[in-house]
Amino acid sequence: MRLIAADWVVTSDGPPVRSGVVVTDDAGTIVEVRPRRESDDLDPLRGVVLPGLVNAHAHVEGSAYAGKVERGGGIAAFGQGWMAARRETSFDDVHRAARAAVDALVDCGTALVGDVTNTGVALPMFADAGVAAIVFHESIGGPPDAPFDRATPAAHTPWSSPPEWIVAAYRAAAESGALTSLHVAEHADERRFLLDGDGPIRDLFRFAGAAVPFPIPGRPSVPYLADLGALGPFALAVHCADATPAERSILRERRSPVVLCPRSNDYIGGRLPDLPAFLEEGFRPALGTDSLASSPSLDVLEEARALHAVFPEISCATLLAMSTAWGAAAMGRPSWGAIRPGAAPGLLLAPAVDAPADPEKWLVETCPPRWLVRPGGAG
Repeated sequence: MRLIAADWVVTSDGPPVRSGVVVTDDAGTIVEVRPRRESDDLDPLRGVVLPGLVNAHAHVEGSAYAGKVERGGGIAAFGQGWMAARRETSFDDVHRAARAAVDALVDCGTALVGDVTNTGVALPMFADAGVAAIVFHESIGGPPDAPFDRATPAAHTPWSSPPEWIVAAYRAAAESGALTSLHVAEHADERRFLLDGDGPIRDLFRFAGAAVPFPIPGRPSVPYLADLGALGPFALAVHCADATPAERSILRERRSPVVLCPRSNDYIGGRLPDLPAFLEEGFRPALGTDSLASSPSLDVLEEARALHAVFPEISCATLLAMSTAWGAAAMGRPSWGAIRPGAAPGLLLAPAVDAPADPEKWLVETCPPRWLVRPGGAG
């Protein structure tokens, strides 16, 4: 057994434990969480212990496009910039940038990531770096000809993927008990295109030299996906920055796990998801970063800080849960993201000279953590 004592233990599964002790076995599984006892022969760490972070939506292979896609033009302009950057970027550059991005995920304390890939370039990198990854093999026109090993098929968006492929990806996930992912209600461009087939996304298809691969549904993405039977607990609904109250109601009724990527939404479209409304309506949203083409880092704690700056009324305990336990729950991995008996989330330490009065607020506002125990028990 290994005993770790600190000024505070933030569990992400309940109130923080002052002068806390975490007991783990050699594999890093939590055995006990409790206050320090007088009989404990331990030198406490100065600072706050917390679980490894969970980034529920990333595009690691898009790291090579950082700084190459302009800000603020909307989702169609972003897609055009992404395609142009991809054409101008060599595979070697994509590989190098992905390797650096995986290292950055480790350095910022990420234990579990949901990564979307078109090339599979980062798949072996996650295992080499000791990052647990749920990888979604995303394709647009239909099922990939050769699905990547250890990856789940996923459609791209309701405005770029034909309905039969969206349904097939969801059904495959549901039948296997796995998870798929879909970009949903990301931007007003999406709503306009799905309603009348016009606007910037129509121009994006022309830029790509492609025909629209399905009849225009005449309704926005959330009711459209609900009618298809492709919303529910087996598909992450990512972004939702443009979701209306009625659409959030559908997401809630279908028990769709929601992943918010606020800095990416701000970069692409100049707006954030309505986090207070999601919370008031009973959602437990996860956090993701999206790619470095639309976000300055792959650190979900920095997503939490960005939300804290705009929504100071949201508790820091909630923002930390979104970065850890709620992200793990959204991805169907309850043994990650929280310091509780039976879990193995990895442990981080945010060092402090003096014990902070409010450890959760201090973590969100102030201090980057470092690894104490990697998932699997490594120090």
